[in-house]
Amino acid sequence: MRHLLLTTVACVLIASAVDEVKGDLKDKTKVRDALRTAKFESVRGPFKFNTNQFPIQDFYLTKAEKKDGELTLSIVSKAVEQAKDVYAAECKMP
Repeated sequence: MRHLLLTTVACVLIASAVDEVKGDLKDKTKVRDALRTAKFESVRGPFKFNTNQFPIQDFYLTKAEKKDGELTLSIVSKAVEQAKDVYAAECKMP
Protein backbone atom coordinates (compact mmCIF):
# COMPACT_ATOMS: atom_id res chain seq x y z
CA MET A 1 0.00 0.00 0.00
CA ARG A 2 2.77 2.45 0.92
CA HIS A 3 4.59 1.85 -2.38
CA LEU A 4 1.38 2.47 -4.32
CA LEU A 5 0.86 5.72 -2.40
CA LEU A 6 4.41 6.93 -3.06
CA THR A 7 4.19 6.02 -6.75
CA THR A 8 0.86 7.81 -7.14
CA VAL A 9 2.13 10.97 -5.44
CA ALA A 10 5.33 10.91 -7.55
CA CYS A 11 3.30 10.64 -10.77
CA VAL A 12 0.97 13.50 -9.80
CA LEU A 13 3.98 15.60 -8.74
CA ILE A 14 5.68 15.08 -12.10
CA ALA A 15 2.44 15.73 -14.00
CA SER A 16 1.89 18.98 -12.10
CA ALA A 17 5.41 20.16 -12.98
CA VAL A 18 4.96 19.23 -16.65
CA ASP A 19 1.68 21.16 -16.67
CA GLU A 20 3.33 24.16 -15.00
CA VAL A 21 6.03 24.37 -17.68
CA LYS A 22 3.43 23.65 -20.40
CA GLY A 23 5.25 20.49 -21.48
CA ASP A 24 8.56 22.26 -22.19
CA LEU A 25 11.10 20.11 -20.34
CA LYS A 26 14.19 21.66 -21.95
CA ASP A 27 14.71 24.32 -19.26
CA LYS A 28 15.76 22.16 -16.31
CA THR A 29 15.71 25.12 -13.90
CA LYS A 30 12.06 25.82 -14.68
CA VAL A 31 11.19 22.13 -14.31
CA ARG A 32 13.02 21.94 -10.97
CA ASP A 33 11.28 25.10 -9.74
CA ALA A 34 7.91 23.69 -10.83
CA LEU A 35 8.62 20.50 -8.87
CA ARG A 36 9.66 22.46 -5.77
CA THR A 37 6.58 24.67 -5.77
CA ALA A 38 4.06 21.98 -6.77
CA LYS A 39 0.87 22.08 -4.75
CA PHE A 40 -1.87 19.53 -5.26
CA GLU A 41 -4.23 17.33 -3.30
CA SER A 42 -2.68 13.96 -2.54
CA VAL A 43 -4.44 11.10 -0.81
CA ARG A 44 -2.88 12.36 2.44
CA GLY A 45 -4.10 15.92 1.98
CA PRO A 46 -2.52 19.03 0.45
CA PHE A 47 0.99 18.35 -0.88
CA LYS A 48 3.91 20.71 -0.56
CA PHE A 49 7.62 20.52 0.08
CA ASN A 50 9.42 21.81 3.16
CA THR A 51 12.61 23.89 2.84
CA ASN A 52 14.71 20.69 2.75
CA GLN A 53 12.63 19.23 -0.11
CA PHE A 54 10.94 16.60 2.09
CA PRO A 55 7.15 16.64 1.84
CA ILE A 56 4.99 18.14 4.55
CA GLN A 57 2.19 15.66 4.96
CA ASP A 58 -0.45 14.10 7.16
CA PHE A 59 -0.02 10.61 8.61
CA TYR A 60 -2.85 8.28 9.49
CA LEU A 61 -3.27 5.44 11.97
CA THR A 62 -4.62 2.45 10.07
CA LYS A 63 -5.65 -1.06 10.97
CA ALA A 64 -5.82 -4.22 8.89
CA GLU A 65 -9.21 -5.87 8.85
CA LYS A 66 -11.29 -8.19 6.73
CA LYS A 67 -14.16 -6.72 4.74
CA ASP A 68 -16.19 -8.95 2.48
CA GLY A 69 -13.57 -11.66 2.90
CA GLU A 70 -10.74 -9.37 1.72
CA LEU A 71 -7.95 -7.98 3.88
CA THR A 72 -7.91 -4.18 3.72
CA LEU A 73 -6.53 -1.19 5.58
CA SER A 74 -8.99 1.12 7.29
CA ILE A 75 -8.19 4.57 8.64
CA VAL A 76 -8.62 4.78 12.40
CA SER A 77 -7.65 8.43 12.80
CA LYS A 78 -5.26 11.12 11.64
CA ALA A 79 -2.13 10.57 13.73
CA VAL A 80 -0.15 13.65 12.70
CA GLU A 81 -1.23 16.70 10.72
CA GLN A 82 1.19 18.54 8.42
CA ALA A 83 4.23 16.62 9.71
CA LYS A 84 7.58 18.18 8.88
CA ASP A 85 10.98 16.52 8.77
CA VAL A 86 12.75 17.21 12.08
CA TYR A 87 16.05 17.98 10.30
CA ALA A 88 14.65 20.68 7.98
CA ALA A 89 16.23 23.50 9.97
CA GLU A 90 19.67 21.91 9.55
CA CYS A 91 19.39 21.68 5.77
CA LYS A 92 21.73 23.96 3.82
CA MET A 93 19.70 23.79 0.58
CA PRO A 94 18.65 27.16 -0.87
